[in-house]
Formats: sequence, structure tokens, C-alpha cells
Amino acid sequence: MAPDANDAENGIVGVGIKFFGITPPTLAEIDLSAPAADLILQNHNVFFVDTGRDMCVFTDLALEGRIEDWRRDHPETRQSLADMAKWETERPDRHLLERSPLCIRAGARREILPPIHQGGKSLAPDTDPNQLDSDLALRLAESLAAFAHEMQIPAARSSLPVDLATFRRKEADVSLVTIGALELGQHDVGREGRCAYWETLAFSPWRVPPANQPLGSIAQSRRRAYPASAALRHYVNGTPQPPLSSWRSHAEPGP
Repeated sequence: MAPDANDAENGIVGVGIKFFGITPPTLAEIDLSAPAADLILQNHNVFFVDTGRDMCVFTDLALEGRIEDWRRDHPETRQSLADMAKWETERPDRHLLERSPLCIRAGARREILPPIHQGGKSLAPDTDPNQLDSDLALRLAESLAAFAHEMQIPAARSSLPVDLATFRRKEADVSLVTIGALELGQHDVGREGRCAYWETLAFSPWRVPPANQPLGSIAQSRRRAYPASAALRHYVNGTPQPPLSSWRSHAEPGP
């Protein structure tokens, strides 16, 4: 879903979380010595193509107006895109999945953030074109939002394919291990300076410690694409990326 699209339009919602206080270096292309790591998630459990090369071919065909050529020969893409075409209400009661498998102790793992408390109906009206943003702001103004931090681990004699991103795993083939919890503290999202600061941040699936290296060709293709896209966005907007040496607390006053 495009950033300027109405929230009632169909599409997948992505979420980026930046963690401060880790021990550098990371695998990031830029500022790899910063004590920060990124977790990039989406609310759908499969992708619509399998590999990085597939993504490039798909994009080229789309730009040439020949996207149906790919859909015709790849029913898994057609099905995934149909599943993604839904009216999304991404609230803190939705599951979020890490986009690419990670290397944990020499094996492929995927992270998942299920909510600890169900959120219920949106607090923002359906007529609000920014319903997802408004709902999150209203919820965090009332209380914190809590997620369990779980690791999706393949069962014995099973594996997590890293270049088969359209593959949907059966629940019997994986086990979920809780490794922690994530809390979004109660605060005023609209406080002066908050949104302006967040808009300057950039995220990359490769801003992680070496032990958590992303796996697969799609993740590999994103290693330079993400920082290149962020650099262009900062240049066009005239907003340099802030240093990642420390985090900015929501309790700090705006500029």
C-alpha cells in the first residue's frame, strides 16, 4: 500500500522497529558502527514471488504493462496477490512477521510478533483516510501496546526454505519459542517533533548483528536497495538522516 494511499484501500502494511543499545558492528551498508538494529515486518506470511531475480522480472514486466504475462505462468503469485488484496486494519491486535528468514545459530529462523492483548475494533472512524495511523495514536494515548517476541523454528527433519518466499508453512512444521516481549509505551504520538523525527529515520533488513544475517536472494537484493532508496528520499525531502548513536525518547520535548 503506497504511503499516500487511503487506508481503506487494499494492500499489505509494513512496520519498521529500530532497536538501540546493541553491540556493533552490524551488516548495514551505511553507518555499520551505530549501536542500532532494525526489524522489518509485514502482516502477511508469504511474499508474492520466490526470489530476488523473480522480483526484478516481475517489476520489469509491470513497468512494461505486461504483468499478466507473469500472473499467467505463476499461479502462486496470482493467489498471493489475491490474498493480499484485503481491507487492512493494522492495529496492535494483528500478527506481524519478519519479511526474510534470519540466520540464528547457523539455521534459518523467522521472527513473529503476536499481540499479548487483543485490540478490538478500530478507535478511528472508517471514514478517516489515515485510519491506521489515527487508531494507533489513540490507543497509545490510552495505554501501552504489548507484543510477544517469538521465534518460528522449523520442526525436526524440516527446514525453512530461504528462496521460496511464496511457500506457506504448515503449523505442524514449526514451533514458536518466546524469546522476549516488546512494549510500545503509552505516549502522545502527535507530540511536537515526534513525527518529523520518525520521518527522517531509515530502515534496512541488514542493520542486524552478523549472527542474525538475513538469508535468501530477496534479502540480498534489499541490502543496497534499501539504503539507496532512503538516500534518495532524504535528498528529495532535504532531510538528512539523524545519527543513530542514541535513541530519542518520546518523553523528550520537541524542538
